[in-house]
Amino acid sequence: MRPEPVAFLIALWVLTACVSDRPPPVAPSAAVSAAPAGGVDPDLVKAGYQVRRRDGAVFYCRSESSVGTRFATTTCLTAQQIRERNRSTQESKDFLSLPRYGTCVGPECH
Repeated sequence: MRPEPVAFLIALWVLTACVSDRPPPVAPSAAVSAAPAGGVDPDLVKAGYQVRRRDGAVFYCRSESSVGTRFATTTCLTAQQIRERNRSTQESKDFLSLPRYGTCVGPECH
């Protein structure tokens, strides 16, 4: 395997980690209570999020495990933050699936 694609993927991973405006995980507490049905996105509830309300704002929470650990943390985001996160993930997938053309010189080229 050539080192260029590996270096590119590592740089892309670092860049997305630095650019991410995802807030840190929020642990459930007494200040967060179950939200009533009004103003709730049913698609996010179907996707497995639990609805919580804090200071009048609706948050969607679920347990997530980080890569390399078995410890789950509860992450709570607004609907807008979830849409932005999904859009960013899809853009990364689309970018990585683009065909790559370049000049290959050497015995490993076909």
